[in-house]
Amino acid sequence: MLFFYYKESRPLSRTPGQEALLTSNKYELLKVPAEHTGKVLTHKHLPVEVWGQQYRDEFHMLRVNISNLGRRLETDPARPQFIFTEYGLGYRLKAD
Repeated sequence: MLFFYYKESRPLSRTPGQEALLTSNKYELLKVPAEHTGKVLTHKHLPVEVWGQQYRDEFHMLRVNISNLGRRLETDPARPQFIFTEYGLGYRLKAD
């Protein structure tokens, strides 16, 4: 299970056996899919929700940030347990 929260005004995530400090950018990138757990957020929708309308077509920036977030949260990023890529569509946060 994945938890994310603020502790002493610092964004953190917690997975079994691991707590990780998140930048505010990574926290927001995790928060938006968490509000739509289990649903695919498209490559156009997700950057707009996280960073604003001017980032609507920033697919590369989104991919890089999701990849970095996966490396920070996943035990084995090659076999994700929390953040899933839906190829050609977008990203999905695992629903429990």
